[in-house]
Amino acid sequence: DRASGSLPGRLAEIGMPSYAHTINDAGTFRSLRARGVHGIYTDILCGCEGGNE
Repeated sequence: DRASGSLPGRLAEIGMPSYAHTINDAGTFRSLRARGVHGIYTDILCGCEGGNE
């Protein structure tokens, strides 16, 4: 899975955002953000903890 490797961080270093598809839990989102993923696509429309994460 490309989002969990080094690609998101390398893209972030050159100013290019990356997105991960169908992430439905906040813990996974936080982990991906720490690796450089800019944002996610999700099936959850509301009720996520963390507000504007």
